[in-house]
Amino acid sequence: MEEYKFFEKIVPYLNNPFSLTGFVLFLFFGIHKILINSGIIPTLSKREGSKAIQVLLRYGFIIAIITILAGFFYAGLQNVFDVKRLEKKINKARQLVDSEVLANILNIDNRLEYVKEALEPDDFAKELNKVREKVAPSIKKQFATGYNQLIAEQQITSLRQAMNSSPLRIEFGQSLIQNLKESGIDPVKVNKFYDQLAEVQRATESLFDTLSYVASTSVQDDKKQSDYNNRRINLAFNILKNRSVIAYVQGLQILKDLKDNYKYIPDNAINKLKLLKNLEPIQLINDAQANTLLDRLVDRSEKFGLEKAVLLEEGKQLRNAKLEQYKEINELLKIKSTDSWSEVVGKAISLRQLGRITEAVAAFSRYGEMFSKTDPTAYHYSTIAQKFTIQLGMLSLEGGIYIYHIDKGSKARQAGLKVGDILVSYWEKDISNMNDFVSALKNAPRSDSIEITYLRMDKNGRFYKKVTTIPKGDLGAGFMPI
Repeated sequence: MEEYKFFEKIVPYLNNPFSLTGFVLFLFFGIHKILINSGIIPTLSKREGSKAIQVLLRYGFIIAIITILAGFFYAGLQNVFDVKRLEKKINKARQLVDSEVLANILNIDNRLEYVKEALEPDDFAKELNKVREKVAPSIKKQFATGYNQLIAEQQITSLRQAMNSSPLRIEFGQSLIQNLKESGIDPVKVNKFYDQLAEVQRATESLFDTLSYVASTSVQDDKKQSDYNNRRINLAFNILKNRSVIAYVQGLQILKDLKDNYKYIPDNAINKLKLLKNLEPIQLINDAQANTLLDRLVDRSEKFGLEKAVLLEEGKQLRNAKLEQYKEINELLKIKSTDSWSEVVGKAISLRQLGRITEAVAAFSRYGEMFSKTDPTAYHYSTIAQKFTIQLGMLSLEGGIYIYHIDKGSKARQAGLKVGDILVSYWEKDISNMNDFVSALKNAPRSDSIEITYLRMDKNGRFYKKVTTIPKGDLGAGFMPI
């Protein structure tokens, strides 16, 4: 066995060209000398061989030995340099592991902090809601829904930008692992760490998907949907934190190995762990402690998986219930040939309030087709209503009331109002429908004149606002919803 061990030690030196050449010469001249000594090959006389050949044959054996020794010396020298290069490579690998793992740990902690800040209640939204109550209570619900969706979308964009400022450096994983293999360092723990970072990234994207879903489904005063959305966000965050802590603990194991096995980990790395806000423990732990913690985290992860499955099923049921409700509403909003003019107008306005602008425009168009033969004002109303519906968003209005008739010598005519005008404000009160108008008339102050705001369509089909004063009381005009 000792002979084998010795042979294993010298094998690397035999790969050197000098050593191989020397052994070939050694064998050649050694065999040649044996054959000469045995008389099989006669000794060359001075006449039969040149002086150079005589010298070569006489001293070839010594030349072979010198060549072999030169090869061994060269291989040994090369081995010394290879060891030094390997040491440098190992040190570089250790430094890379330390810097990359620590950078990812700090970024994981930062990302969790960004999410916590993004999910905090929006106090500004509460204050703005109070202002809406006072200024324009009639559009409170509609404005709140739009505002909440806008803010949610902006928060998602801001959160993603913040996340990008603290990226998970997953792309360095494969090259680092390959570097460790070449350096003779076991890459198993590093490999697990980077695999878990990929899980953290997937959990992050899942959180963004959840936030986008919530932004698209949030409806004012829908408590059931709101509760469901809150539970989905909380679960998505808990899953992200769970995946993040698992990656963190695996990172701690790597740092612990660097300290114990290679005596390499800078003091500032330990100090940085103490500054973490969302990850625990904030000090290095041994493998036994890490494995115990990882077991608990994996158990929790499985529970989150079950909870997610239940929530997704609940979401499916909510969606199906809304689809059924949508089908019922959709059926009710279909224009029928037997509908009265008020039913057609009511359905068109409802479609517009639901955001189905194209269908609302089509419904107002249908109104003109259905009633223009019996009502000479129907076609004009239909045209104005279609244009009004298309431009409503740009006008920042929810609705108004349409003037379809004005009596001769009436207050409305004296104030300059015309058929086709749309009244949107009476005595500083927004007018979105007939109920608003009736309420404004009743509650108007005792004064000789009232300020009103109305819209008029120009020849290009665009509306512009006009303000005028009109005597209080009966206006002498016919109004209808639009």
